Amino acid sequence: MIDLDMMGILPQNRHEVLPDQLFPLDQVLLMLVFMRPHGLLAGPTLFFVPLVGSLVAFPDSALHFLHWMRQDWQHVFFFSSDKTPATLSTMYTLTGGFCFLVLALVQVFLAWETEQQSRMRFKLKEHFERDKQITADMLEKLMPPLVAKQVAGPESNIISMCHEYRHCTITQSDLCGFTQLVQGDPARGRKGFTPLQVVGFMEELFDAFDKLAHERHIYKVETVGDAYIAGMAEAPLTTQNSPWDVLLFGFDMVQEVDDWARRGDRNFNVRCRVGIHTGECIGGIVGADMQRYHLFGKLIRELDILESTSETGRVHVSQACKLEVERQLREDSSDCQQHGCSLTQLKSLMESLFVKRKGDCLKTSKGEVHSFEEVGGQTYLMDGISAEQLQAMIGQLREQKRRQHGQLSIVGMVSEN
Repeated sequence: MIDLDMMGILPQNRHEVLPDQLFPLDQVLLMLVFMRPHGLLAGPTLFFVPLVGSLVAFPDSALHFLHWMRQDWQHVFFFSSDKTPATLSTMYTLTGGFCFLVLALVQVFLAWETEQQSRMRFKLKEHFERDKQITADMLEKLMPPLVAKQVAGPESNIISMCHEYRHCTITQSDLCGFTQLVQGDPARGRKGFTPLQVVGFMEELFDAFDKLAHERHIYKVETVGDAYIAGMAEAPLTTQNSPWDVLLFGFDMVQEVDDWARRGDRNFNVRCRVGIHTGECIGGIVGADMQRYHLFGKLIRELDILESTSETGRVHVSQACKLEVERQLREDSSDCQQHGCSLTQLKSLMESLFVKRKGDCLKTSKGEVHSFEEVGGQTYLMDGISAEQLQAMIGQLREQKRRQHGQLSIVGMVSEN
């Protein structure tokens, strides 16, 4: 049995650590503590390459430096001797120094590789979140927001997704004179417009219509040529159902086209006509590649007749739509009566707003004839003056309703106290 104490290999103090054991232990400890927790791992690890090289190349200087730090770090380095070693030139073998240096380089490489993987995961996550938001925005533009949430849900089934609407109020507009404007009149020396200009005109008008629909919380169903179709119904088509807002939106489109045709130095002979109808329909997602949420039913066909037989610059309203507006009026009439506005006064005002359509039939601008029965009965026309009166009346009703709710809230707070 070889006695290591007799050979002088082991330290006299059992708690001392030999110098050739101290440096690798410190190196491994520093690497584990300072290298791995950093988010940017490759940078800090480069510090250990020159550190290891200096320890291997100049072991005497390194040991003298550690001995100088002994008083403050004695519990770390476990030095008990007060004398500084004279030399440690034989502390490292060539193989040991080479292993130290290789270990440091390997740690740098592993840290660099880990950092690249972390950066890649971060970029992929960022791209995924951005694409997810873009997809959600596209879904909300292609279909109602509530339907888009159902489609994005984990248990969505687009094939069986269908909704029935009992009280759906839809409006459809058409630009009168727009086709003649873009084609021009060669006989009178009036040139038409280029396709790029035509697209620009449609973008101006439909962008304005989209903003108006957003302000009144109306869902844009679709556009067909220069026709714009939008409306409200029960959820999930829209979050609220207000026939009044659809009526006012129809007048907004008429006014917007008039302003557009006179904007700047324009003097376009283009006006808008609108048809509004209320009834039952169904909605669902159709299409394989370009999926959209569409409405189907007799209501859509009758709406097309109302729009095509409307007068330029006016809103053509069906009897069903008029009755739906009166129903909404009755629901809000109790608040009006409490504030001095009788139901009889409101009814007389509503009768003045809707002007009964004269004649025995309805005629389109192309001479096609339709009966009143095809659109569910008598129809009515409304103009800009009617829209202003309706807007004022709706504003008064809503203001009174807000005041009443405010008073009820105050009473409730007082009663609770």
